[in-house]
Amino acid sequence: MVAAPAAVGLDLVVEQVSAGYGDRLVLRDVSLSVAAGEVVGVIGPNGSGKSTLIRVITRLLPARGGRVLLGGRPVERYGVAELARIVAVVPQGATLPEGFTGLEVALLGRTPHLRLLQTESRRDVAIARAALARCDALHLADQRVGEMAGGERQRLLVARALAQQPRLLLLDEPTAHLDLTHQAALCALVVERCREDGLAALFVLHDLTLAAQFCDRLVLLGEGRVRAEGAPDAVLQPERLAQTYGGPVSVLMHPRTGRPVVVPI
Repeated sequence: MVAAPAAVGLDLVVEQVSAGYGDRLVLRDVSLSVAAGEVVGVIGPNGSGKSTLIRVITRLLPARGGRVLLGGRPVERYGVAELARIVAVVPQGATLPEGFTGLEVALLGRTPHLRLLQTESRRDVAIARAALARCDALHLADQRVGEMAGGERQRLLVARALAQQPRLLLLDEPTAHLDLTHQAALCALVVERCREDGLAALFVLHDLTLAAQFCDRLVLLGEGRVRAEGAPDAVLQPERLAQTYGGPVSVLMHPRTGRPVVVPI
């Protein structure tokens, strides 16, 4: 079977980016970076600008200030087709066609690599099947989406992204609506693929404990600004979280991983 790794990871740099909707400014001078093979988590309360940041990076929303660099090159200098080939997004609340098979969903990731009206080749099918295998979802290749559980559908979304053979992976709260076991499994899958395929990954997460267990670094957003950035134990400080989220929390250390566990009080 043909493997489907990314090419070479593409560094992401966000420099002093501001953006918003209408008269409302949502992001204010936000800066962060993600290196190849690294998983960086973006956390923060509702309305802090996490999803807006993804939209700016993918050029769905123009920045009002600052710039976004991919591999040292401003994102505006990439053509639409070129950007679609190197950046893959796993969105929150994505709806998949109920009648599609798992393989057909994964093949959607090959679309940016096809010319107008071109159909998938044997190589495209092999890459899609390899992406399913890398997500432990090859058994879903012939199964209809309508027959799948939530965790299986989320694995298909990651497989579709990997079939794109991207260099940057953006995930916008992909664990929403999943139970605890499937949340951990999906996060572990993303980390494994980044390590083995050299992907750079920006992971928007709502669950602070989950983010702490799986991300190399965290960026905490509050009211559209970066409130803290660094290793999970450095960012997840009780006083800082209480101020950002508006409520007291306790931060404990996991007895096995040594990473923070955040508990609301």
